[in-house]
Amino acid sequence: MPAQTPSLFTEPFAMFAAERMRIAEAAVLKLSEEDLQSATLGQALAEIGNFNFQLAVLQPDQKTGTRRTDQRRFSDYGRQVIENVDVLDISIPYSGFPRSFSLAPTNGHDIRERATAHSGAPSRLTVTLDENEELEAKLATFILQVQENLQRLGEDIEALRKRLVIHAQSKAEERINEIKKRDEKNRSYSFPVK
Repeated sequence: MPAQTPSLFTEPFAMFAAERMRIAEAAVLKLSEEDLQSATLGQALAEIGNFNFQLAVLQPDQKTGTRRTDQRRFSDYGRQVIENVDVLDISIPYSGFPRSFSLAPTNGHDIRERATAHSGAPSRLTVTLDENEELEAKLATFILQVQENLQRLGEDIEALRKRLVIHAQSKAEERINEIKKRDEKNRSYSFPVK
């Protein structure tokens, strides 16, 4: 069987984190001077760091399977051979955001099974496995590794939320200092500046 390329958890979390940092920075830049000097600034910065991300949760006890025949091509001493293989497409319902299955946690499993996350009603994760005596063991391993990756992704997201608040506070402090410098400079003129 040819080597599979990963289909889940392929987007580096660092890219997602950098995207969220840019969004947080843009949100701080949109704050007015009144907002920056308000007593509710801390609350506004906390809201910037608390982005909405509903981590996916698998429901493996509700999984179902569909049998089909898959064709595989391989080379046998230079000759191309097509072989029919019985496979099962196993659907596992889940709740939460489908993007949970795209983001690679910083310390997760490399999952090589062919799998796809479908959103809709119902949302489901479908994995395709060869129908053989190893199927149940491979399925159990797949589910365990996906659940561990989701748990680690949740930890990464919580850490990112904390980093975002600190980043937003830092950017707000920079803006407040810039405003103070500007106001001091304006007071040094012999005329009023609006």
